[in-house]
Amino acid sequence: MSTETLSVISRSLDVIRSMAGINQKNVAELATIMGTSTRNVYYLINELKNYGFVVHHSHGFYSLDAHSPFFQEISQSVNFTNDQANFLFGLLDGVEENTPYVVALKQKLHDFYRLGTPVKVKFSRKDYRNLSMLKYAVSKRRLAVLHDYSSSNSQTTSTRIVEPYIFLGNETDVRAYEPKSGKNKTFKIARIGKVEVLSDSWQYLSEHRDVFTDIFMFSGEERHHVRLRFDLMAYNLIQEEVPSSVGCLHAEDEKHWIFEADLVNYKGIGRFILGLFDHIEILSDDGLKAYIKDSVQAMSQTVAEW
Repeated sequence: MSTETLSVISRSLDVIRSMAGINQKNVAELATIMGTSTRNVYYLINELKNYGFVVHHSHGFYSLDAHSPFFQEISQSVNFTNDQANFLFGLLDGVEENTPYVVALKQKLHDFYRLGTPVKVKFSRKDYRNLSMLKYAVSKRRLAVLHDYSSSNSQTTSTRIVEPYIFLGNETDVRAYEPKSGKNKTFKIARIGKVEVLSDSWQYLSEHRDVFTDIFMFSGEERHHVRLRFDLMAYNLIQEEVPSSVGCLHAEDEKHWIFEADLVNYKGIGRFILGLFDHIEILSDDGLKAYIKDSVQAMSQTVAEW
């Protein structure tokens, strides 16, 4: 088979891919993809119809029906019936859209089977693609480049070279070691412009650290063990505000409860203590006591300047 013939087949497949499902292209766009004249585009469209493709034409745009016989034949081993697709879409519709996978599956079902309403994308296809690339990097123990990462801490956008090794939350964050800074950091996948996986293998495996997430959803490597004494009001409020705190509480007597937990930092519990200072007693640790004292002093100074 000649190189020219292979090129024609390749361009024809590119056209088919660009028109599949809900994707639409006008004749000029198709001509660009084919690298030919618009007349040849019309010839190809007619050939596709003769071959069994269902071609939709609306307002100058063309698309190929996902249920065309050609698509049905090549996908019959994995294709869902309409009833099966509707059932899956219904299940996914009841799942909270807090992972890129849920959004990607719903979008695919909607696009291919024309089911339900268009998916409200909380996680974009970019996020899904970046998550997939990061998963590959982790599985192969490769370095990854996080292009155009937007940092909320530094208020800058930069490129980071990291060793990703664990995912956090509902796979919305990735924990990675950054050789340049010599630190393990947590990166928001939604803030990554593009992930590039390098051929270089990890070099700092011994520096990777497991990350701990406390009941206030702060994550980090270090933990602070704190013990507090709550009265009834504090006991009730912390359970209402932080339901996961239930396992950290036990009764001391009829009117007091002991709160005991490992925390990554003092911000979460500190806010709670400052709001209920006359209902909570700090039993330990010294770091928490110092944090509260410094916070009170800073607040007093701010109030004095008002």
